[in-house]
Amino acid sequence: MVESSEWRSRRGWTTAVYALVAVAALLLLVLDRPGSRPSVLDDIRAHTGDWAAPVMSAVSAPIRGLRSIFGGASDYWAAVDENRELRQEIGQLNRWRDLALSLRDKVRAYESILDIPGVDAADPIGAWSVADASGPFVHARLIDAGWDRGVREGHPVLTERGLVGRVVVVGHNSARVLLLTDLNSRIPVMTEDGEARALLTGDNSSAPRLEFVNRDAVLEEDERIVTSGDGGLLPRGLPVGQAAPASGDAWRVRLYSSGDPVDMVWVYPYDPIMTPEENPVPQSERLIESAEREARAEAARLAAEAAAESVEAEAAAEEDQGETAGTGAANAQQAGQGG
Repeated sequence: MVESSEWRSRRGWTTAVYALVAVAALLLLVLDRPGSRPSVLDDIRAHTGDWAAPVMSAVSAPIRGLRSIFGGASDYWAAVDENRELRQEIGQLNRWRDLALSLRDKVRAYESILDIPGVDAADPIGAWSVADASGPFVHARLIDAGWDRGVREGHPVLTERGLVGRVVVVGHNSARVLLLTDLNSRIPVMTEDGEARALLTGDNSSAPRLEFVNRDAVLEEDERIVTSGDGGLLPRGLPVGQAAPASGDAWRVRLYSSGDPVDMVWVYPYDPIMTPEENPVPQSERLIESAEREARAEAARLAAEAAAESVEAEAAAEEDQGETAGTGAANAQQAGQGG
């Protein structure tokens, strides 16, 4: 009986505590509404926050310190790995640089031997670009370099990764650049080995289409695409992107310049091959040039003949001197025998 009364007493206390907690919770919910919340609760909450803030800060300080230590160690080892990779990349780039310089000297020597005019690499014009929101094109940029700095219509514009577009409008201090992704962009391109040629056509997407690919060409995924120079629109060999298969037999190009902000660009001065003028060279000038060429050729022929005659004369003189010397020696020998 004692155990039963004690159990009932404990059960009564437990029920009372639960009831008190429930009433307190309901009271707090009612009082916590914005319309019926007494200012005393706000004061208590503010004072409690003021008291708890330094305590929580002191408690979390060691945790923040440990987190900073581990984070610093992780950043250090990441920097070490990145530094190692950069050193390897620098070594590879140095080897490519040496190879490029060697090939450049070799090409210059071949051009000199074959009397082929080389391509003069003009200094690029650096410029900052901003979005063109008021122009007639969907994908275009404005650059802060214009006619005064040597920018001309048709000049290619590149980032550090590859071709971005070309200049279509030039002002005194600015210019408008039509991007490769714009619907109005048409650029002749080819694979790096020159076997496949096509027209890079923008369609307002991030990857322009390859159209009019020659039938016998075999494209491969990730193959490098460069400008072909066809039509004299752009110089040959500017990096554009990589070939990517699309639906069906279609191909697109993942641009090297896509994905990165187009802020700093370089304009490369380029003089395209001009079409012949409508008024050809007058007949009189052509006759004069033809006569001059014939005169130069005749002068060269006469000079060659004179040189050949001079050589023959010298050879004949040497032979005469040899014969004279031989005759004199024979006469002297006969005179000695007669004596």
